[in-house]
Amino acid sequence: MRDFQLLIKYSLDFCLALLILIPICLVLLLLGIILYLDSPGAIFFCQLRPGKGGKLFKMYKLRTMLPGDHTATVPRNRDGSLALTNDLQGYTRFGKILRNTSLDELPQLFNILKGEMSFIGPRPDLPEHLKCYSKSDRTKLKVRPGMTGLAQVKGRNELPWKKRLRLDADYVEHYSLWQDLKILVATFGRILSRKGVYQANLRK
Repeated sequence: MRDFQLLIKYSLDFCLALLILIPICLVLLLLGIILYLDSPGAIFFCQLRPGKGGKLFKMYKLRTMLPGDHTATVPRNRDGSLALTNDLQGYTRFGKILRNTSLDELPQLFNILKGEMSFIGPRPDLPEHLKCYSKSDRTKLKVRPGMTGLAQVKGRNELPWKKRLRLDADYVEHYSLWQDLKILVATFGRILSRKGVYQANLRK
């Protein structure tokens, strides 16, 4: 039954992404122009992330930070996850707006069309995080990663990384289309409230 629901889910993902592609492309064009004027440099930011089965793919985002690799300067938690803080140093002026509104995630619609991502699913971690996964944590790799997911509506970056992994596994183990609908509705509430966008340097 779950496999049948996943087939419906991925079919709906493709059709919906294709349907909104034209208006979204116009929005991306406008955002790209503003982003370039705010901070000259690449418009898109591509990063390798593990998808279904752990297969790596290039995830697309709008660039929100100043040109250069800032990942290396970010401290890490004891569990291996990035210890992001609410310090906005490194973000461009417009990048802060994109980040707060989650508009920087819009290019992931192309990942959906390519069959690499879904609208709803576990958010993909960084490739180096895979070695920190327990057997239970790897449950999240059984489905395509999503633009938003259960962990995001339950607290997003306010939650410790291991708690987010447990929620990701719970999402997969109890998957249903009804759950996806509830997550989608809750996501809009999270975006409007802007809660949990930045992590408070959690170390649990």
